[in-house]
Order: sequence, then structure tokens, then C-alpha cells
Amino acid sequence: MASNARDIQLRELKDTIVQLNTTIETQNTLIASLQKTMETQNAEKDHTIAGLTAQLEYLKHKLFGSSSERWRSDVPGQLNLFSDYVPAVSEEEVPPEIIEQSAGQPSGQRHYRCGVRSPRTME
Repeated sequence: MASNARDIQLRELKDTIVQLNTTIETQNTLIASLQKTMETQNAEKDHTIAGLTAQLEYLKHKLFGSSSERWRSDVPGQLNLFSDYVPAVSEEEVPPEIIEQSAGQPSGQRHYRCGVRSPRTME
């Protein structure tokens, strides 16, 4: 009987080994699949991070970088011409004025002023 019990125990151990090997193969397949999924997700994240980093650098340059339309207003000794300038009415609404002729101008010529320098006209 001892040999019969031993044979049964040996078969049970062999079955357990086969089951464990099957479980190990299944786990290895699952691990490989998960690694591929993680690599894909990491590549997507790296691509997104690279795009966002480039966008951040572009916006930083736009916000803080030098621009041809901007100038430094903190130059020592430089006055700001338009610091107190607030027009009462828009320049489009100012009617033209006729300036009196001086003795040095030929007769018939008048200058019109409309908030902006206008060319001389003949009448």
C-alpha cells in the first residue's frame, strides 16, 4: 500500500507541476501584453509631453521674448510723449480750420488743418 499511496502522491505532484507551468505561461503572456500596452501608453505620453513643451516654449517666447513692435520705455532721460495725452474728441470729428493768410503766402492759397497735417490745396 505504501507504494500505491506514493504513486498517487507522485501523480498529484506531477499534476500540480503541470498546472503551475500552465499558470506561469499564462502569467508570462499577460506580462508581455501589459508591457506592450505600457510601452504604447508611454510613447503617447512622451509625444504629448513633447508637444506641450514646444507649445510652452513658443508661448513663453511670445509673452516674454523680444518683439519688433515693442520698445523699452525705461531708457534713462527719455521722456514719454504720449503719457498725458487724452484726446477730448476723436481726430475724425474735428472740423477743418482755415488758417489766416500771412503776408509771405501768395494770394489764393489756404492751408487746412484737421488734427492731422493735410496737404496744401489751391482754391
